[in-house]
Amino acid sequence: MTFKKADAVQAGKPTPDNTSGIGLIHKSSERAKSFLREILSTSKPYKLPESEGSIYETIFQIALYAQDLEERLDMTARGSPSPYILQQASPGPLRLPGPQPKEEQPDIEVEISDPLRKLDLNSGSSKRSYYGKASHLMLVKTALEMMPPTKASFCLDIRRPEFWSVNPWELSEVYLKPQRKYQFPEPDLLVQLITFYFEKACASMPHLHRPSFEREVFVEGKHLYDSQFGVLVLTVCALGSRYSDDRRIFDDGCKSEHNAGWKWIRQIKPFSICSFEGEDPCVYELQALCNYILFNLETSSADVSWLLLGVGVRYAQAVGAHRRKFCSKEPTAEQELWKRAFWLLVCIDCFMSSLWGRPRATVPIDYDQEFPLEVDDEYWEPSEPGGKPFQQPKDKISRISFWGPILRLLRILGIAQRTFLALDKDALESHVWILPDEERVIMELDSDLNQWIDSVPEHLKWNPDQVDSPFFNQAATLHSMYYWITIQIHRPFIPKEGKQNTQLQYSSLAVCTNAARACVRILDVQSKRGILDVHTAQFPLFTSGMLLLLNLWGGSRLGLVGEPSKQLEDVYRCLDVLERLEKRWHIYGRLYDIISGLLSVTGLEKTRHLPYESRKRAREDDNDSGDEQRYEQRHLSPPHEESAIPNYLLELPLYPEELGRMPVHDVSLNLPHSTPFTSQDEFSYQGQAPSGSSSSIWDTSLHAASSSGIARLEFHIVQALTPSF
Repeated sequence: MTFKKADAVQAGKPTPDNTSGIGLIHKSSERAKSFLREILSTSKPYKLPESEGSIYETIFQIALYAQDLEERLDMTARGSPSPYILQQASPGPLRLPGPQPKEEQPDIEVEISDPLRKLDLNSGSSKRSYYGKASHLMLVKTALEMMPPTKASFCLDIRRPEFWSVNPWELSEVYLKPQRKYQFPEPDLLVQLITFYFEKACASMPHLHRPSFEREVFVEGKHLYDSQFGVLVLTVCALGSRYSDDRRIFDDGCKSEHNAGWKWIRQIKPFSICSFEGEDPCVYELQALCNYILFNLETSSADVSWLLLGVGVRYAQAVGAHRRKFCSKEPTAEQELWKRAFWLLVCIDCFMSSLWGRPRATVPIDYDQEFPLEVDDEYWEPSEPGGKPFQQPKDKISRISFWGPILRLLRILGIAQRTFLALDKDALESHVWILPDEERVIMELDSDLNQWIDSVPEHLKWNPDQVDSPFFNQAATLHSMYYWITIQIHRPFIPKEGKQNTQLQYSSLAVCTNAARACVRILDVQSKRGILDVHTAQFPLFTSGMLLLLNLWGGSRLGLVGEPSKQLEDVYRCLDVLERLEKRWHIYGRLYDIISGLLSVTGLEKTRHLPYESRKRAREDDNDSGDEQRYEQRHLSPPHEESAIPNYLLELPLYPEELGRMPVHDVSLNLPHSTPFTSQDEFSYQGQAPSGSSSSIWDTSLHAASSSGIARLEFHIVQALTPSF
């Protein structure tokens, strides 16, 4: 006879009159005591009830009573009031026992005295910052804990001042009321910056309508008399400046390329962009706020973007842009612009919450808006008199088709954030309660990722032979985000030193390592062949680089052995990409310093990457050679280096099964208790169970995982640890 909690709940279902507070707990306790007295009675033999429901109820009530006693004993041992007393003080409904809490990695609350303050990715002020257990800074904390204190202190000190201090042009009074007269670029420069904005800065996820925007600027001159539209134009110029070589984008006399665009963005007081008083909501304001957040994310004061994101989300919700019924049956240009801006906020929210390990401001159950229409900007208006608007030609692929796949991919990440990354496991949505354990959750998410790969349109699939085009860059961005999200899902389960690690954890380690390698290689190719999406690249780049570095350090402790020189290659690819971007984007210099600083204490550096002091002297000599010469020698877009890219770096696995088969460098499992195993497909595994786990459990879990195509993912990933190049 199998006992199920759901059966017991049905059998002993409480009535509405006794479902709250101490009364129900007391009644449950008394019933359990009564059952115990009957069972243990020496004068009268206990007779088992005939009804299965009564048997279930008896077992369930006794189990609840035993659990309550254990909790009281535990509370007493720790000197805390018992849950019985706590229930008296705060009555509430009796909840069924949910998933038992596991030992969690503590959150990071960075204070002034904390050594991690040195690596706070926000501004260099002495304020307190919170980083959750899923934040990227937790990877740095893990790395620091793996090295001696003296070396940890050394790598924290390897920081270039130009990337770790607040630039003087970033110190502005952001709370003041906005000015009404703005200074715009000269007409020829304005044309250039707007072009760079649409073709480079926001090419993947455009949220402005280019034809109408350019008409309002160049024909109507609306930015000269409409302050709301003027602010939007300034943000467009600021983002476009990051890609310009024109010296007019810098403040007079400023030699730092990080100053690009600040002469436009500095005129804006961000917390006054969205006006909530007296005026009707305007889509220009929300668009300008989105642009400001994107610009600010790559600066030394990125934490301001976190606050502005909340303002933007509330502004969109106040208008109703998060609801499907906000849009009429026949689409209009204004409604579509609101919709695009809202979905961009959702994307930014997902990225930032993952970066800092903080709760999201947008939760899928709170909105039902449709995705942006897959219609290019030039087809919003009728092509002929009397024609219908928003008609994309059937023979032309829309550049807006990137929105759908990336938003569906972020939904999968959202499920992970709301399940095993959630703080209050008891408050999970009901669909999670039917999952027996976290391994099943991961299998479901892997299945979702597999289905997502199948749904990607052909023009957005990773194709290294595709010519340079918006679709190539969109495909590269999309797949780098796919690998990053795969890492985010499996990262909480990678093995921990000194713990009883399971097969699931070793599988997750392989997933993360393979995905990190693939992610870095895609971004490396993309940065050489096109323009990286700098607004999203920092997340997969830093996560992948740190995971590869941690695998290099801690792999031997977890039973992984390999050739360090091969494992280092992808770490250096990551550093190469960061180095290309740090010339204009401040945050990438900080990320470079963190990874290179941690790498410097391993003693595994290569000669082609100079030590910090040598690089510093080279930079100082470069500055002394004259600003104009220095500026001309730096290139924002490296030339096409197709011949320098080996085929094995381009042909990367896409499906989870392919990802699982790919070798993890020259690494193999070096663990005891060898147990041969043959899967049900053409691949075989001659591996070994992780230390601390039994061979039978290892065998059983692998055999169970091979029973379906999607469930074989974990097996293939473990297999990927054994072959070599």
